[in-house]
Amino acid sequence: GSVSKNLLTIDPQVCDLCIPDIFFDDPARTGEEFGLGAEASIDSSLTWTAAVSNELTFNDTLLKQGQTLDAEDTLTTGAGTVEVRFGVDAAFGIYERHGDFDGQWVQTTATVHESAEILAVSIPCSMPLPGESPRDCTSPPTNVTVFSVPVAPGVEVTFGLQFSLTVTVDGSGIVTLRKAEIVGGSSVAEGNLTFAPTSPAVVADPLTLTCAQPAGNDLTYAMTDNSYTADTSLDINISPTLGISLDLFPDPDPWVLTTFSVDLFEYPTLTMTAPDVSKNLGPLAADNVPPVANPGGGVFHQYSGLEGTAVQFDGTGSSDNCGFPTLRWDFSDGGVAYGPNPSHVFADNGTYTGLLTATDVVGNTSTATFTVVVGNVAPVAEAGPDGSGAWGRPIQFNGAGTDPGSADQNTLTYRWDFGDGSPSATGGPSVAHAYSVPGTYTATLTVRDKDGASHTDTRQVLVRRRTTALGMLGATSGTYATPTSLSASLVDEFGQAVNGRIVVLGVAGDVPVSSSTNSSGIATAAYTPALNAGPYTTSAAFAGDSLYEAANGGGNFAVAAKATSMTYTGAVTGGPNKTVLLSATLVDATGTPLAGRTVVFKLGTQTVSATTNATGDASTNLKLAQKNGTYQLSATWTPAGADVGHFTGSSATKTFKLQAK
Repeated sequence: GSVSKNLLTIDPQVCDLCIPDIFFDDPARTGEEFGLGAEASIDSSLTWTAAVSNELTFNDTLLKQGQTLDAEDTLTTGAGTVEVRFGVDAAFGIYERHGDFDGQWVQTTATVHESAEILAVSIPCSMPLPGESPRDCTSPPTNVTVFSVPVAPGVEVTFGLQFSLTVTVDGSGIVTLRKAEIVGGSSVAEGNLTFAPTSPAVVADPLTLTCAQPAGNDLTYAMTDNSYTADTSLDINISPTLGISLDLFPDPDPWVLTTFSVDLFEYPTLTMTAPDVSKNLGPLAADNVPPVANPGGGVFHQYSGLEGTAVQFDGTGSSDNCGFPTLRWDFSDGGVAYGPNPSHVFADNGTYTGLLTATDVVGNTSTATFTVVVGNVAPVAEAGPDGSGAWGRPIQFNGAGTDPGSADQNTLTYRWDFGDGSPSATGGPSVAHAYSVPGTYTATLTVRDKDGASHTDTRQVLVRRRTTALGMLGATSGTYATPTSLSASLVDEFGQAVNGRIVVLGVAGDVPVSSSTNSSGIATAAYTPALNAGPYTTSAAFAGDSLYEAANGGGNFAVAAKATSMTYTGAVTGGPNKTVLLSATLVDATGTPLAGRTVVFKLGTQTVSATTNATGDASTNLKLAQKNGTYQLSATWTPAGADVGHFTGSSATKTFKLQAK
């Protein structure tokens, strides 16, 4: 590597006594003093070359798929040389000073210029690593003649510089980018290697060789972008010299005009580089290390679970140098699962075995066994929703049973307890049962599996009374005070006759009657209407009991007035001014005498009345006050008061002869 920089500028250095002023007397008196002088601007550049060597070591048995190659680099620094070059831009000749004696020296027309590289100094300097920095590299004093000018025969004037150099180097270490690649495969992860602190510097560089890399192909190890950076400084003592050589006095010592010291002159940071290097490490061997199959389940690789419930397995403890292997789980019930955390459902309780097979990416395999203890789980009984129905009628029970273990499902047995003390029903989950008495019952379904585990569930059953209906039967009309009957039919909601139940029958406004239903569900009660003639409604009522709901029915009933008959039983002849007995008998249609009724007798123009007695007979005397002749005789009863609407009126007529004897 190399750097360059301006080193220093030497202002005019003049030997006033070397040139008598009289030789250069200026008539115009513009210059008061003259002298032999020189000035210079000095640039420098630094070039550094150094030798290093690197030794790569590794265990070739690890040059294999799935391994980490233990590569180790040992860097040793060798001899080096720092070359410092100086260039000068100088002026030499006659200088003058104007004004008083402490004025500034300036060039005259007798001043010449020269630019040239005047010195190249080689300094032995090996490359220091950070633990060896800083390092001083020093050269002995070196004299350089810048100008040698003959000014007269046998007289020569020289201008020279004397250098004393010390280079100080502070290195940051050698950095390289390591690349590794297998032919036909992907690149190995790159790494930056920094060699420090001292030489020899050892850097471990482990290389991960995946199983995805092709076996049999060569591994190339390369170091690229090699660089070294250093802060460099130059400690310089420079002494300009000026001398005159006379043939009479050979090799005079030059006059040292002055001495300049440039301490720790710092160059820009120096960067050194080296060419890329690579090495073939040989072919990559195929992986032959089998994976580790670890089925989990603790020390004894045993799992436990319940039938019908997924058992979780853990194979994450398996491993392989080529990455996590592929896992296959084979179970003794015929099931297969894959992956590090599979689950499996066992259909029945029992102890099962399994085999875990681990396979890596190149086909190496290993196996491990495990066991699974699966416990029995009771089935789940489902009695179904609550229900209801009438007593004595079949009620359907549709239950169900589900066993978590599918192997137990077809072995389930079912038993129903209906809660009414009747024998339990066994068989399937669906049965029918009739309750004999209304009420609320709890029906229980018990489901049992082949292993004896069972479960129960209940449902409520509301058994209700049967509803009933009443319908009027028989007569729809009757006659006042004439015996008849009222009938009604009592049936339940299913059309069945309800026997032995009291039914109350009646006609609106009259006294009700009652009767018990016969085997046909018919109730018949004797009834004698006590109502006025007219239309009426009938009613039938069943009050209900523990088995049957109450019911009512009705219809229409017409009441007719009872017919009566009048029979005349008195005299049918008589003489003028004579008294005769008039009599009649009043009975109803059934021949019952009607007592207390007024019977009106009319003979011709004469009218007389009488009241019936208990036998229905009415009689009275009438004195005849009419002329002889034949007259119509009538006996008439017309209902009045309470009899209106109960009876019809009646009359009887005869022919009466009135004549003298």
